[in-house]
Parts: sequence; structure tokens; C-alpha cells
Amino acid sequence: MGQAVKTSSLTGAAVSPMIPVLVCALAIFLLSGMDAAMKSLVIAVGVYNTVLWRSLVSTLIAGAAWSAGPRSKPALPVLGLHALRAAVVGIVLVSFFWGLARLPLAEAIGLSFVAPLFALFLAALLLGERIRRQAVWASLAGIAGVAIILAGQFGQAGHSQDALLGTAAVLVSTVFYGYNLILARRQALLAKP
Repeated sequence: MGQAVKTSSLTGAAVSPMIPVLVCALAIFLLSGMDAAMKSLVIAVGVYNTVLWRSLVSTLIAGAAWSAGPRSKPALPVLGLHALRAAVVGIVLVSFFWGLARLPLAEAIGLSFVAPLFALFLAALLLGERIRRQAVWASLAGIAGVAIILAGQFGQAGHSQDALLGTAAVLVSTVFYGYNLILARRQALLAKP
């Protein structure tokens, strides 16, 4: 019984099933490192300055990539969608970083993993996508995981007001991040990369 190997449709070469797993593990490692760096920055310089500098660096990198390629002026509806998504991302960043400064890093990241669950239900509501039964069960399992985190955090008498506010901020961030994923999908359908 040999290991199943998929064939890439683009190159015709065999692709190991471990490659996607390793790419996902690398992404989780890098994003967790970014969250740790952001937590340090928020504590050192505050939420506003962290969001400002992060946005400036992102704008420079995205602007360089945009100016290097072919450019065309986006249509007005596309610009409106970009503006809406920028406002939503602003809410995501401020609320997540504010909460991140008030919670242990692992709890904040654990709570943020419910964002795709919100995106799943928002995709059904706003895009009319059909949700498969397996996705609903997986979502319920994810919500149960968040409930376990919350029970561990607030099941003790010694929880602080700061932890409660931080948890609320991270959960607000996840709802808006789920909506951000829906907006990104709409952008992909309307705008060029």
C-alpha cells in the first residue's frame, strides 16, 4: 500500500501530499510570529502608532507592486468596494491589536480562529453560497473550541476586566475579518489583482 501521490495539472509532475501541509505549517508559523511582533509593538508604542506604521509599510509594498505592473484606473464601483474593505480592515486591525495587548498571545490567536466560521455563514447570507453539512459540523466544533478557551479564561473568579474587554475586542475583530474575507471574494470577482 504505497503513499498516494497527486499529479499537478500544470506541470504533469508528481506532487507530494506533504507540500500543502508544510506550506500551511509555515504560514501558521509566520503569522504567529507576526502576531507576537505586533503584540510587542502595541505594548511599546500603542495601537494607533502600530496600525499607522503597519499601514504605511503595507502601502509602500503594495504600491511598489502595483506600479511595477500594468495599471488601469478602476471603475467607481470597484473603488467603493476597495474603500469599504479598507474601512473594515481598519476595524479588524484596531480591535485585534487592542485585544492582543490585553490577552495572552495563544488565547488571542485561538479566539481569532473563528473568523473563517463567520465567513462561512456570511458567504451563505451575502453571496448565496451553499454550506455543506460537513462545514456546519466543523464550524460547531470550532465554536466549541472557542467556548473552551472562554470557559478556561472566565471560569475562574480572578479574571480581569481587561481580559474581558480584550476578548470582546478580538471577537469583534473576527466578525469583521470574516466580512473582510467576503469583501475580498467580491473584489476578486470585480477587480484585477
